[in-house]
Amino acid sequence: EGLDRVIHERARLSILTCLLTHPRGLTFNDLKQLCALTDGNLSRHLSVLEKAKMVEIEKGHEHNRPQTVCRITAPGRKRYVEYLAALEQVIRDAAKNTTEERAGNIPRGLNPSRA
Repeated sequence: EGLDRVIHERARLSILTCLLTHPRGLTFNDLKQLCALTDGNLSRHLSVLEKAKMVEIEKGHEHNRPQTVCRITAPGRKRYVEYLAALEQVIRDAAKNTTEERAGNIPRGLNPSRA
């Protein structure tokens, strides 16, 4: 609970991470290579992220060749940071529960390994 389902998919998390570290944006081909995705997979995931207003896609030309540049938006950056904070909380909670289990602080009925 609390994890953004749009971001939580591995490929979309990878895309957003790449775009966050390249604020000027990345070409479609560079992003495809960095994320190890096919053209079709990248297009599909970018479409989801664009619909969610997390990325913007600019189509243009460079040296008379079509070029697509992808950038993370300000709302996309905000949602990404919020996602990371929620994920960190999940990790803290899991670590706390593991520590409590090892210390024997969890009642017998709540610890499946002792049932």
